[in-house]
Amino acid sequence: CVGAVVVCSDARVVSSGEDGELFVWSLATGECEATLVGHSPDHVVQSLCALTDGSNRVLSGGDGFVLLHDLDAARGGAGVPPLREFRSEVGHTF
Repeated sequence: CVGAVVVCSDARVVSSGEDGELFVWSLATGECEATLVGHSPDHVVQSLCALTDGSNRVLSGGDGFVLLHDLDAARGGAGVPPLREFRSEVGHTF
């Protein structure tokens, strides 16, 4: 099951699955280029947002927090950890 999909400015697609992993796909080849990690395998990432500030980054939301991912590091089958985690004491819960 796919939880969310976003098309990024570098002509790649990021999709989320049921296991908390995010996959970075090439539109040109259809190949999975990397995995963005950091969400719990017990939760679905419910939202994705490509930033439009020229930074080639994606926000992912699920598990009660938001992660910031750098797509420039997502190449060659790498498992890329998030750059930053956003969590609030009064934030959303699931």
